[in-house]
Amino acid sequence: MFTGIITDVGHVRSIERRGDIRIEIGTVYEMAGVAIGASIACGGACMTVVDKADGVFAVDVSDESLSRTSIGTWVVGTEVNLERSLKLGDEMGGHVVTGHVDGLAALESVDPIGDSHRLQISHERLEARG
Repeated sequence: MFTGIITDVGHVRSIERRGDIRIEIGTVYEMAGVAIGASIACGGACMTVVDKADGVFAVDVSDESLSRTSIGTWVVGTEVNLERSLKLGDEMGGHVVTGHVDGLAALESVDPIGDSHRLQISHERLEARG
């Protein structure tokens, strides 16, 4: 589970096709405290850490995840909003979200209203990007 509060903006360091797509993401997270198999929300989607080193972790992204998120548009250097999963007893200062994504939507328009913005989003499912 996640709160939806971004705790780091990482960046894509490498992308490699190996059956699934392996993406390495640079981060300020102290990776010694992150277990292999831990969940990290990457751009809002729950991903599993499959490898790690100081300042970097890797996730394997399936074709299903690519078809239901914007991850397939990422390139080396893309900034990625990150959030580590909650542990029992953590403060929940945001919302409760799973990070499991059901589909893509299209941003139709952005209209400024005062100091905020109104987003018009199409609810129809978009086809996977190739």
